[in-house]
Amino acid sequence: MFRVFSGIILFCVGASILIWLLGYFQPENYSGELQEFFADRRPIIWQAMTDINSIPHIKNDVVNIEILEDNHGLLTWKENTKMGGYRIYQMVEKKEPFKYTVDLVENSKGLTGTWVYFLETSSDGSIVTIQEESKNNNIWIRGINAIRGRDVNMKHAMKVLRVSLFRRLIDSP
Repeated sequence: MFRVFSGIILFCVGASILIWLLGYFQPENYSGELQEFFADRRPIIWQAMTDINSIPHIKNDVVNIEILEDNHGLLTWKENTKMGGYRIYQMVEKKEPFKYTVDLVENSKGLTGTWVYFLETSSDGSIVTIQEESKNNNIWIRGINAIRGRDVNMKHAMKVLRVSLFRRLIDSP
């Protein structure tokens, strides 16, 4: 029994050291781009992307949102998460239905940055491109992201968009 317990403790300590080392050697800043095809038309994607009020129904970790400021349609909002954390976002640019820029101004996990969404029409749908410029001050999250992939935030944004479009399809009469 003692061997099993010691083995578990040793594994946990080793995994923690590995994650910390990965995070230590990863740069704080990240820049990347991700592109994906959607079968939906651009106005439908635009609506799904910019509908702030639907966030608690789409993002599993968000309990609620608070609109902090409305500057002529450019919103600043706070997402309160299930684990007691938060994220404060600010719309920087909104050129309907082509370009949408969002800043993550503050985050309880140390991540800040800018995400720019571009929408293009293709022959049978739309192409969404996300460009990310971010900074992560949390060494543990950087280590975990090194394992999961540095583009994990853009992949999550694409997943949120797919879920939003799917929910609209289900909810439509």
